[in-house]
Amino acid sequence: MNTTETDRETRGWRRLFTPTRFARLSTTERAIIDAQGKLLAVLVAALQSGIPFDAKHFADMLVLLGTVTSEDDRLQGEILAIWGDTVRESLECIAAAELGRDFS
Repeated sequence: MNTTETDRETRGWRRLFTPTRFARLSTTERAIIDAQGKLLAVLVAALQSGIPFDAKHFADMLVLLGTVTSEDDRLQGEILAIWGDTVRESLECIAAAELGRDFS
């Protein structure tokens, strides 16, 4: 996803003195960026607290954050909830691999 598309209009020597105009972000791109910021904020806060937590607890926190966030921004909340579900699925794969099962 290219979020820094520039205006390609050429103006001869004047373009040297004209600042480059960047394209605006779409609502999807903005939702992804905001969701990543919330994800990092939760991760840093959890790590800084010093309280040990496992991946299942982190996945639950992401899903809960997605639920709360979806009240203000549905798309952003869905992104966070999907990331939480992805962490849960990876834990299931790890548990299945430890038991020697084929998880395909």
